[in-house]
Parts: sequence; C-alpha cells; structure tokens
Amino acid sequence: MKIITLTLSPALDVTYRIPGEISLGLNRAESFTLTSGGKGINVARSIAREAKRCGVDADYTAIYPSGGDVGELLTQSLAAEGIKTLPVKTAAACRINVSAIDSAGRDIEINARAKLKEDELSRIEEALDVLTRGDVLAICGSVPDGVEKSYYAELIRRMKVRGITCVLDCDGEALRYAVCGECPPDYVKPNEHEIRDFCERIGADVSAEASPEAIVKASRGRCAVIATYGGRGAAIIRPRGENFEKISADATPVEPMRLKGAGDTLLGAYLYYKFVKNESDSEALSAAVEVAGKYVAGE
Repeated sequence: MKIITLTLSPALDVTYRIPGEISLGLNRAESFTLTSGGKGINVARSIAREAKRCGVDADYTAIYPSGGDVGELLTQSLAAEGIKTLPVKTAAACRINVSAIDSAGRDIEINARAKLKEDELSRIEEALDVLTRGDVLAICGSVPDGVEKSYYAELIRRMKVRGITCVLDCDGEALRYAVCGECPPDYVKPNEHEIRDFCERIGADVSAEASPEAIVKASRGRCAVIATYGGRGAAIIRPRGENFEKISADATPVEPMRLKGAGDTLLGAYLYYKFVKNESDSEALSAAVEVAGKYVAGE
C-alpha cells in the first residue's frame, strides 16, 4: 500500500524563537530554523520519522509543486532529510512563510499565498497516476490562488472512483465543498477552530460547543472525522447506524516548545500506524497523540 501526500501550497518555513514574550515592534530572536513545509510535506515527514523509529518501512511519497529558487531549495532540503518526494516544476515560486515562537509557546505566523495555473494542476494530477486501488491519498493544506475552492471535492470524487482512500486536511470553503459534495472523503482532520467554522458555514448550531458530529452528518454518514483538540488530545468520530462511534485519546501535558505542525505530525503518525502497521483506530490514534505530544515538547 502506498501513502501519497499532496501539498498544493508548499513553503519554506522560517521559524524564529523569541526569548521572553512576543511583542509589537522589534523582537530579537535567539535562534531560527529553516525547514521545508506545507501540511502534506509535514505529514510525509511524520510518516518517515515513525518508519525509522519503528523499523517498519513505509511506501510513501510527498507530491507538491516546486517553483523558482525557493522550490529548488525546498526540494534540496527534503532530499537532505531523506524524505521521499515527487516535485512538479511550476512557474510561480514557492512561498516563504515566517513564524515566531516565544518562551510561553505563543506564536505568530505570516503565511504567503500560493499560486498555481491550470496546466500546472494537470501535471500534478498526472503525478497521482502512481496511485492504485487500495492506496491512500492525503490532500493537505490550502487551495492556491488560481484553483477553485471546489477542486478538492472533484479530485476526491475521481480518486474514490479508482478505489483510493482519501484523507482531507483543509479548512474553509474547500472543506465544506468536499464534505457536502457528491463523494465525501473517507477522513477529514479538523481542529476545534475549523470545526466551528464548518458549523457556521453550513448553518449548524454554534451556540453550544461546535461538534465534529455535524461534519459526519453533513457528509451523509460517509466521512469519519479525526478531530484534534490541542493539548487535550484527539478523537475519531465515525457514523454508527443512526448514531456515532467516538474513540478518544487524551494527551499528556507537556511544556510546549513548538506548536506549528503538531496537527500534521499527528495525522502522519495516525496514517502510519493505521495503514502501514495495520493497527486499530484506538491504537493508531493513541500512538499519534503521543507522537504529536513529543513533537510539541521539542523532540
């Protein structure tokens, strides 16, 4: 079984660590890191980490558009990490995103918009021909400028016709189109904010705590939700007849060293334990929450 991650909005991520508190105006960093990022790339990185740690190899590939000098640097960085990739050359340069994290774990992010042309999108879709029946496609991140918000919904429909398991990690209108569309993904992975935003978009009651069950209902019972709750852990909500099955995994409290990428790390670990090691939902989710906690703690 192959796991392919698709990132239409990859980026080079520059992360500064600020001693004390982040403030308006000048902040002097004590250190910085430069990494290749984008949600699907982070998911692939998490899969690679767990495969190395567990000693059980995973057949995975990160597919993404790679444009300009930034795209070249991004690809070289991933090669140096040993991440398996299939970059697709594009005209517009890849993004550079900047974030800063202070000593209390608070962060600020500045993310640029990605751009993609229709013919470039077609070439990326050709790269997905490596997928065969029974494989997993994880579509992760925002829809670039130049691409319709309904694109993920249409791509998922075509992939599921081919017998591909589809996992979606995005937000906003792209998530709504996919969940409420003709052929919803098999899994979506929203956080609390994204669950509430989805409920507002479909007119569900948000006066009480936003519920991932609303996403399952909107998919007409055809989609499972991997809901992440930050330091409180995560849960999987599946349709079970007229009701729902919920599997929860609590997180161990840690001193946060980094927050960006924690959800991607959790998703990558879940996919590894679920589809590579063939563990149950409960076992895979518990392992993923533990991996994400260690990531947040700085490991």
